[in-house]
Amino acid sequence: MLRETVTDNVGNIYITDVHNNDIVKLNSSGELIMTWKMKQVNQGSFFYTSGLEFMDNKIIVSGVNSSDYVEIYDTDGNFLNQWSFPYSAGYMSQDEFGNLYFACFNNKVIKTDKNGKILAFIGNDKLQRCESVNVNSSGLVFASDEYQSSQIHVFTKN
Repeated sequence: MLRETVTDNVGNIYITDVHNNDIVKLNSSGELIMTWKMKQVNQGSFFYTSGLEFMDNKIIVSGVNSSDYVEIYDTDGNFLNQWSFPYSAGYMSQDEFGNLYFACFNNKVIKTDKNGKILAFIGNDKLQRCESVNVNSSGLVFASDEYQSSQIHVFTKN
């Protein structure tokens, strides 16, 4: 099942294949360039891949449910790095400064810099189960709390 998509600065398209733990890379015409398996260093395997962002010529990938880490690849699928978090990191969003926001299923959003350093926890004790997150240019963070309260919460970026 294909889930998340992102494009790079030359128009290539990257798609997460959640059942195979693959990243699929297509050119701007939709032709297959390559597919690569997630590295899954130190943690076994993702339950399924979820978040996907393009930043600084890198592909940032997060897993859902069973993973508290994020993997970073270059645009050719070469593993570069892994970030570890204290909570399971799922869907993500990026702000105009390159900070990343990760929906965490426990009850918060993790804000990091572009190197994975945790800058803030957003929504502590206001979210029951954070499913997704989005950030806008006005400084607002939107977090969905779908499973428990079926609400969208709005926070400032901190």
